[in-house]
Amino acid sequence: WSSDVCSSDLQALSWENFSRWWSQPHLHNYAPLHLTLLAMVHAVAGLNPWAFHLAQLALHALCVCLVYQLVERMERARVALLAAMFFVAHAANVETVAWVSETKSTLALALFLLSFHCFIRYRQRGAPLDAGLSAALLAASLLAKISTVVAPAVFLAYDLREPDALQWRKLRGLLPAVLIAGAFAALHLTLSEPMQSAAPERLRDAALVSVPLSEGAGRYFGGVGIHLLNMPGLLLHYVQ
Repeated sequence: WSSDVCSSDLQALSWENFSRWWSQPHLHNYAPLHLTLLAMVHAVAGLNPWAFHLAQLALHALCVCLVYQLVERMERARVALLAAMFFVAHAANVETVAWVSETKSTLALALFLLSFHCFIRYRQRGAPLDAGLSAALLAASLLAKISTVVAPAVFLAYDLREPDALQWRKLRGLLPAVLIAGAFAALHLTLSEPMQSAAPERLRDAALVSVPLSEGAGRYFGGVGIHLLNMPGLLLHYVQ
């Protein structure tokens, strides 16, 4: 458990807390759906750790099933089964599921996969309802964690499997996802605390450009330009 999840202001499922979660960031992150889920589990089982681990396992199991179904739509069943087996025991996923505070990652992924399912169904049937559900589920995913902001790129990669992927009628179907992802990205860029003060030492060492906070780096470590300059070093850090 991390201190932010155990703090008393996150435990009570009250209207006061609910309005605060959905109207302002917590620890420079805006993830109201994640905080609401944790409060719901707490309302049922208190601080019993088994309840929170069970919620994580249930979300992970849902993600595994959704991964299998998604891959099966694009490949053979054996390939889908192999992909699901890799997914269920991948080290990054095991770490996430074991860490109760990371319920936000599992929840965001489950909602993203549901959004992806609806997007594929929209491509196959052309029903506006499927497009609306995909957009709504993507927004819900981003309300749990910003990491699924890459959804438009994933949807485009799926479209590129078809020869007419770059036609306007196809690209137009990506606009809702692009607009939603862009809006949440802008929101989180505004709310994020400076990377220089929040990142671990080894992550700060990977930065190409260092901007001391005393020089007025701003709320987002010097702005988007500095962040883009640092991106290669940060990516290399994660690869290592």
